[in-house]
Amino acid sequence: MAIQTFKWRSAYGTNPSYKADVRSFEFGDGYQQVSPKGLNPVRQEVTVVLPGLTKEGRKEVLAFLAANAGKPFLYAHDGDEPKKYMCDEWNERKHGPNVYEINATFKQLFTNV
Repeated sequence: MAIQTFKWRSAYGTNPSYKADVRSFEFGDGYQQVSPKGLNPVRQEVTVVLPGLTKEGRKEVLAFLAANAGKPFLYAHDGDEPKKYMCDEWNERKHGPNVYEINATFKQLFTNV
């Protein structure tokens, strides 16, 4: 089964954050030794904001997120090359009779799938 692509564009100003996964050993005299964990120690996390969705657009986005919960999918943040992400947390807000906003947190994955 092919990996699906998240096709919606996030609102302007959505900023990714980065987290380095490192091992740190501290010795009694204050000396500290640090090394990265694994081959890909820096992971990106993006909070995707989709404002101004119609009822139909809302349904499409929520269906994509539910169908891909716990699975990798492709997402290209702000014109970057597509990378593999997963999403296990999202929320929605209603702004009017037919105006919705969805916020989702995408976490970068390093997988061979």
